[in-house]
Order: sequence, then structure tokens, then C-alpha cells
Amino acid sequence: MTDKELLTIEVRVLLMKCGYKKLIQALSEVKNDSIEKIEEDLRKLELLKRNKSKPHTRSIDDIVSKIINDNPEKADQLHRLAARYENKTFLSQLRDARQFLERNSVNPQVPKSRSSAVSQVFRTLASLDISQLEEYLVTSGTGTDNALSILSDQIMGKRHK
Repeated sequence: MTDKELLTIEVRVLLMKCGYKKLIQALSEVKNDSIEKIEEDLRKLELLKRNKSKPHTRSIDDIVSKIINDNPEKADQLHRLAARYENKTFLSQLRDARQFLERNSVNPQVPKSRSSAVSQVFRTLASLDISQLEEYLVTSGTGTDNALSILSDQIMGKRHK
């Protein structure tokens, strides 16, 4: 058991035994601080804890809007691809996003989740020609070839990218 876990247990026992007010009063006396100061410190700690537990994630709209500002001529295509990405009809799985990035990026960073790949995927899309973006809009489903479609194309004798 760690020191932190042991301390937590001891504080819980004290809370049950003495109550919140008496515990705060005792802490105030030991620290030579006012009860208000102790309670204010506790509020600050709680606020810090809440802020740490919620990592700030930008929405797909925020990310895509920023990229579109730099590439206004591709706005329509990027908006439509963003909608498809969001409803998982384009690059529906992390594996698809990784394959897309490997196929189109010089040095892709490995995303750990589909949502963390958004920025990199749309920066890569923005670097493509409008005709290539239109191809992704026309393709069925994921926009990348999955293992089953590759195998199917090979069986049927179709040329694969």
C-alpha cells in the first residue's frame, strides 16, 4: 500500500470519527491558518483535480475549420469529409486512419485513437489535390482499402493501388 493510499484511509477514518468541521478546525490549528483559508485551499485543490481529469480535446469542427482557413479552395470537400469522418463512413476505424496516413504522409505520427488522428488526417487531406479529395468522397465506406477488399480484388484479378 502506498503512502497516499494509507493517508486517504486515515483521513476517511478521521472524517467518520470526528466529522468534517472538527477535522477542518484541527487542521486549521495545526497549520496556524484560518478555517476559511483551509476551506479555500480545499476548493482550489478540488478545482485543480477536476481540470486535470478532463483533458481538453478539440472537436473535429474546430480542427477542420482551422485547416479550411488555410485551404479555402478545398472547404467544401473537407467539410463533407469531416461529416463522413464524424459519422464513421470515412476512415471508420483507427486502423483505416493509420493506413491512410501511412499511404499519404512522409512521416506519420502513430495516433493512439481515431479521435486523436483527426488533426493529422485532415492536414494530410488538405495537402491533396481537389480531385483526390473528390475521389475519397465518391469511394464507398472507409475511403481506404481494408484487407477484405484487397483480397477480393486480387481474387478477381483487379489491379490494386
